[in-house]
Amino acid sequence: CTVRRLPGERPGETGRVDAMDPAGRYLLGTSFTGAARRQLIWADGVPGVVDDLGLSGALWAVDARGVAVGGGKDKEGRRIGLVYRDGRVDTLPGLDAVARAIGPTGLIGGGQSVRGTVQPVVWRSPDELPAELPLPAGAVGGEVVAVTPDGGIVGVVHRAARGSAAAEARAYRWAPDGSGRQLPVPTVEGEPADGFEPTGAGDGWVAGVAIVHQSGRQRDRQPHRSRGMLLDLSTGGFRALPDAEATTPVGDGVRWVGSDPARPGAAALFLPDGRRLGLPTVAGAGEHRVNAMSADGRLLAGEAREAGAAGERAHAVVWRCR
Repeated sequence: CTVRRLPGERPGETGRVDAMDPAGRYLLGTSFTGAARRQLIWADGVPGVVDDLGLSGALWAVDARGVAVGGGKDKEGRRIGLVYRDGRVDTLPGLDAVARAIGPTGLIGGGQSVRGTVQPVVWRSPDELPAELPLPAGAVGGEVVAVTPDGGIVGVVHRAARGSAAAEARAYRWAPDGSGRQLPVPTVEGEPADGFEPTGAGDGWVAGVAIVHQSGRQRDRQPHRSRGMLLDLSTGGFRALPDAEATTPVGDGVRWVGSDPARPGAAALFLPDGRRLGLPTVAGAGEHRVNAMSADGRLLAGEAREAGAAGERAHAVVWRCR
């Protein structure tokens, strides 16, 4: 693998890559200078700036056509869904809604505040009102986090209002025909987890974080523990992902990224045969983080943080593997 900094940052800015399309042609990222923030999009390595997102707007997912979706707030402070296409930003129809994911056919998924809680919704088109997805019995809300290549929709559902002591996160999958099923909860260190919150999905797999509530003195120090897990939809079985500290697992269903245990501050690609491929580092950087990976596992992107830099300044970087 090779690594290089991406162009597009201004002098003094801190930058990173946040997401990419499955083919790795389009990358989404952010750059900061103090409180000022710019949304960047790279097309075949060439940077561009996305304007008209406002102070709080951001893009979180992009498809193979370069259509990106995200969210922000309007002048009244309500959430709004955003779509970037053909070089401009438009507001998605629907009040108090944001977009989190976009699939290969243009299906957009996210969440909308309805009756006081966030409900999972999809936009069949950027010009249509969002459609609410059915929830399982006992669930009060949820949100879409991924749209898979086969048209499936993966999201998180909550059994109690978010923020309450009894809130439980569960992964849920809706089929293209609208039917749905709750996904299983993993076991962590021999005990069933208290929740499983999905963060990504692909053909036949769902990645996420298992939540285990702490008790006693441990709870005083840390309310819960988390563990990155991978669910095989064909078998219903789970396996632990390599980086125990990762809150958003990054991988392609076969290869996964984590911290390199042999090189502090470096990242590694963990291969299906058990081998670990150490990713090259950037000169002068103290910590490297991978935030996105292409569907074939050959392109990875994220950030490299300068060693000892005041304010933890970072730069957007990309790794290319053969």
